Amino acid sequence: MAIISPLPKYSFEEISQKLSNVDDLPTLPNIIDRIIKATEYERTGSKELMQIIANDQSLSAKLLKVANSAFYGLRFKVTTVDAAISTIGFNDVKKMAISAYAAKSFPTNVKTANFVLEKFWIHSIGVANIASIIAEKLGKSDTYQNDIFTGGLLHDIGKLIICQYFPKHFFLIILYTQTLNKEMLEIDETILGLHHGYVGNILSSFWELPIMFSKIICHHHLDKHIFGTQSETDFYLSIINIADTMARRMGIGASGNLRIPQYREDLLEILQIDNFFLEEISNYINEIKFQFDLLV
Repeated sequence: MAIISPLPKYSFEEISQKLSNVDDLPTLPNIIDRIIKATEYERTGSKELMQIIANDQSLSAKLLKVANSAFYGLRFKVTTVDAAISTIGFNDVKKMAISAYAAKSFPTNVKTANFVLEKFWIHSIGVANIASIIAEKLGKSDTYQNDIFTGGLLHDIGKLIICQYFPKHFFLIILYTQTLNKEMLEIDETILGLHHGYVGNILSSFWELPIMFSKIICHHHLDKHIFGTQSETDFYLSIINIADTMARRMGIGASGNLRIPQYREDLLEILQIDNFFLEEISNYINEIKFQFDLLV
């Protein structure tokens, strides 16, 4: 099937200009920043985290449902937010809260066929969790794990921007991506002129995100990233790419791609991990992935 589009293509500068004039461009909720700052230190942040969650009935109900799930195997019913935090664990509750509020920050009126917003966020939450678990297994610091979790959560936000502000382009992108079983970034460039990583990078610049997040959002497909001497960027991008591949192979949510990717051997070498390592991670993710559905 030949790719045919009657729509105009745009440059990086043209999309930047268009988005800069949008009045309702999504913003990251201030409450996410509050959660991150409040939880830098568990001893002092637990109380504030509990207050934030307690004031959100929807999130409170979701956390209580997770705490009372068979995964934790408790013999008693958890009925308070404080008890839920203790049961689930401070860091995991923080990740759940950030995931839930990030999903709320974007429009929910997506009407593109074969692109379901809830499944998109389940995929993103899955990538975030897989990435942070890989970082933990590799002995990275708590700060590193938290950063890469956020990077994984936001890695595909460019797709949502295309969907919201270039809906006709996005319709064709989804149609050709799924019909031809291609990677979406290839079709993005053919239809829109710019792939979703670069569109997401434009949004990250408006949000003034740290450069590391911008690099993850822009280059997570590694289409134009050149690996050097195993820099910090190489590690971040390698973990995110492996996490994205695992989430897609496990069918966690749906990012718009139907193609089942293979793990890149060069990335496994950079991270010094093997198939046994990946299997161990995927087995654990299978046990907790029910949680991802509850957060959107």
